[in-house]
Amino acid sequence: MRWYPIGRLTFSDQRYHFVYLEGARDASEHAGFRPLIAFDDLHKSYESKALFPIFANRLPSPSREEFPGFIEWLSLAAEERDPMVLLARSAGRRETDTFEVFECPEPDAQGRYCVHAFIHGLRHRSPEAIERAKSLVTGETLQVSSNPENEYDSLAIKAHTADGVHHLGYLPRYLSPDVHHVGLDLVHASVVRINPPPAPMQFRVLVRLEAPWVSGFSPCSGPGFAPLAAPATC
Repeated sequence: MRWYPIGRLTFSDQRYHFVYLEGARDASEHAGFRPLIAFDDLHKSYESKALFPIFANRLPSPSREEFPGFIEWLSLAAEERDPMVLLARSAGRRETDTFEVFECPEPDAQGRYCVHAFIHGLRHRSPEAIERAKSLVTGETLQVSSNPENEYDSLAIKAHTADGVHHLGYLPRYLSPDVHHVGLDLVHASVVRINPPPAPMQFRVLVRLEAPWVSGFSPCSGPGFAPLAAPATC
């Protein structure tokens, strides 16, 4: 199953900006994608002083009782309230659709590639793998490997326990092209946090990926990432 980058959300000059990408046009032609109700024109740019509802609704309100627990699942500072940070770490995932939000990585303070992500697909693994995931500990190394025979995604990257015994799931598909470009042999994957129930399975295993920022690496710049409209100006 192919995925498409359909839009870019940014925040600057105290305003949120959204613009569709070429991936949205590709998704319209090949996967039946239709413009979102809030953004009904593929060739228009949008801006707002408040976070667009389609994104805001993917995060619990800070006033809700479960919000502190949500922040803990994401392994963020208790006082974190920036919705862009929360969306980037949580991926804004919902059970009712297949949209995900991800951050375009930039070199960290040491000039390295570093991203956080939740393992996908744990719910579909064996009972033994699900049980093993419960005993993972912070800092534990995981093994990542390519899965070219995957019928849904030839770039799929599997995540295993370091001994290779338990297949825990996959890295998010939006990370696969970048990780392959950087080089699987250069990527170090480690456990950041394990969230027991009542955390949903999609928030069960948070990992950190680190690697050198290799020469010529330019994430979020491949086919489909060019904007269809110029950003709105104030």
